[in-house]
Parts: sequence; structure tokens; C-alpha cells
Amino acid sequence: MTRFASPVTNFAAADAFLGSKDWRTIGHNTAIRRVGPTTIAARYHDTDVVLYHEDGRVTFSTGGWMSTTTKVRLNALSACSIWSEGDGDWAIMGPTGDSARFEDGVTLDAEGTFQNWKEARYLLRELRARRMAALDAARTEPFEGVGDATRTYLASYYGLSK
Repeated sequence: MTRFASPVTNFAAADAFLGSKDWRTIGHNTAIRRVGPTTIAARYHDTDVVLYHEDGRVTFSTGGWMSTTTKVRLNALSACSIWSEGDGDWAIMGPTGDSARFEDGVTLDAEGTFQNWKEARYLLRELRARRMAALDAARTEPFEGVGDATRTYLASYYGLSK
């Protein structure tokens, strides 16, 4: 397993780490950077994986890269514990013991409670429904050009007619 340790787990620590700089490397492909007057980001490759807000909130994102090394960075860059569930999804537990299913955009408030993870899930479902509606509207024959087995699988997965 990849090991990574960070002295930065909140806004105050990130601000102290940066000092007067706007960007400072903290590890391999990992940097701390100012993204606004009240927000500092922990950036892994090209993704801001953790946003530290001056009011004490911490927002998490994988940018779609739910890899072991991303999880290691998220764990090291926060006071939270993130782990893989048996079904491949991730879970997250805050310092107060509050836990939630990990979703991009999940935010830990200053009191240690997770906010907007249900809202994030709702928005993802809404976006998926809009995408599927647009695909359906553009098709006269769903799954044209694919074999019967593929057509059956896709139809059942997306809840569309064969």
C-alpha cells in the first residue's frame, strides 16, 4: 500500500503550511494551493481532492478517480477515515463518528457532521436521468447496431425497452 503523511488536515494547517505562497508541493503529485480568499485546496494530480474552507468545512472529491492512491491522499489530508465497502463503494467517517456513503462533493461541517451527501446523490441520479432521456429522444431504435445479448443487458441496466 502507498504511504503518504500530511501535516495538513484543515484550513488553519493549510494556511500555515502555505505561509505567503499560493502553491506548495506537499508530496508526490500532491500540492496545497489557494483557490480563493477563504478556500484552500489539496490537489492530487489535476484534481482538487480536498477543499478546506475557512469556516471549518471540508469538502471531498475524487474527480472520478476512485483509486487506492486517491483514497490514501484523502485519508492523509483530512481527519476522516475513508474505506472501501464490499460492494466497491466507499464510506467515510468523520472525527466525531458520523459516517456516510462517500460521494464526490460530500462535505464535513465544522461540527463534524456530513452535509449534502444525499443532495449529491440526488443530483447524480438527476443527471443520469437527463442523459438517458436525451439518448432516448435521439434514438428511433434503442441500441441500434448491437447484438441481442448486449441489447438485453443495456436495456435492463438503463431500464429501457429492447
